[in-house]
Amino acid sequence: MNDIDFERRLEAALAGYADRPVESGVAWRRFTERRRQAAVGRARRLVTATAAGAVAVAAVAVPYALRPGGSERPSTTAGSEHGLAIRARIGIPGRGHGPGDSDIVDAVGGLRGQVWVMTYGGTLARIDPRSDRVMLRRHLAGLTALTAGAGAVWALLAVKRPHIKSQLVKLNPVTGRKIASTNLIPHCGTISFGGGELWAACGHGSGTDFVRFDPSSLALLTHGGPAYGVSAIAATAHGIWYAGKSGVSGFVGRFKLTWVNSSDPADLADTDSLVYADRSLWAFDGGENVARVNPATGRITKVYSAARYDPTGDLSLNFLAVDRNSIWFLRDASYRATAVLRVSLATGRPVGQVSGVGSCGEPCWQIYVTQGSAWVPTQTNLARISPGRVSG
Repeated sequence: MNDIDFERRLEAALAGYADRPVESGVAWRRFTERRRQAAVGRARRLVTATAAGAVAVAAVAVPYALRPGGSERPSTTAGSEHGLAIRARIGIPGRGHGPGDSDIVDAVGGLRGQVWVMTYGGTLARIDPRSDRVMLRRHLAGLTALTAGAGAVWALLAVKRPHIKSQLVKLNPVTGRKIASTNLIPHCGTISFGGGELWAACGHGSGTDFVRFDPSSLALLTHGGPAYGVSAIAATAHGIWYAGKSGVSGFVGRFKLTWVNSSDPADLADTDSLVYADRSLWAFDGGENVARVNPATGRITKVYSAARYDPTGDLSLNFLAVDRNSIWFLRDASYRATAVLRVSLATGRPVGQVSGVGSCGEPCWQIYVTQGSAWVPTQTNLARISPGRVSG
């Protein structure tokens, strides 16, 4: 396909974009089904090793007292001797009357000292990490994806209008009220903010296209695609990266995008998690190794070997988050409880772990790091896990 054909195809997919209504004034449900299937598949592959003998992760047996605002606090900092502690379990009730898939948190983002979350049922909520209280809660019809950055909260809505399938909405970071919006012709299933860049992934019959927006005006800046078999995306300061049929690939550049495929010594063709943090791209492969990737060139600059943090291969690690000091893994302890393992970026060795985080009804598939804590959605609440000090 030449450049002219590509331009014509994208123009057709985004036809009518210029007529969007703009009011003045941080996944495709996170590719949920793919992530669930990957988690279940990994659990099955490791069940034999787990039965033979698992590496012990200290259990946390903590009495909890109900706190106002739907949050529970441990009466002690249990697990702190292992570098981590479950500091709160925050309930985020939606339109339903009890726990379940529709009330599970689907996305977490941090902005200006606050934590914003969305549930599968379309509830948008703001949490104050100082008190672990839900300070704002509202329902957004069609809420599909959420991210935060550039001084705003960004929501992607599925809409049912003639010739319109999606809407990108810019929200006030304090009130959650709409500041501006733009209608999109194609169905766009997820959004990502990273390195100052805002991207949406829009799928149709011929693959997935990526569209970059100006966070100030919502103007369309550039686009790249198609991509096939997309299971995760991450916006970076250099472009948009995704895990797909070709492994980990990206469209990099400012306005004229270049397709780049990352080298593959860490088996990146089976990538479960892809995140942008500390000016690098991080890919978690099917062998539990983590590759640090240069987001401008796709070159793998370092590989963190699972032999250092899971030497017996029986921890059943699923999905990751990264901050300046650590890699955070979800550990599929059982279908009833999930654990979290923290690994030092400096040494590649474990520096903290905590179990009893909670259940998602099946192995959990998401973990986030923002505002100084790790956040794990469970079937009944959002668990907040506070780190200890990293030492060597």
